[in-house]
Amino acid sequence: MSAATVVSPVTVLLDDARRFAQAADDAGVDVELDIYQHMPHAFHAGVLLPEADHLPTAVAFLRRVADWAARLPGAHVGAPA
Repeated sequence: MSAATVVSPVTVLLDDARRFAQAADDAGVDVELDIYQHMPHAFHAGVLLPEADHLPTAVAFLRRVADWAARLPGAHVGAPA
């Protein structure tokens, strides 16, 4: 089992994300906790905006999520060729 948790240090969810990652790790789950400095909550939604200062970070984040998802067991089962 694998879990990816992404959070901004300025969000109210930071402590929750840390507790979740620790609990998952304690349960033997392969967990990744990424904290994106200087980014607001839901910064990845910046890819939907035509012009955004943090667009490169949002794109990098979405690529990281795609890479993580591709490593999941069965990730390519039934995927279009």
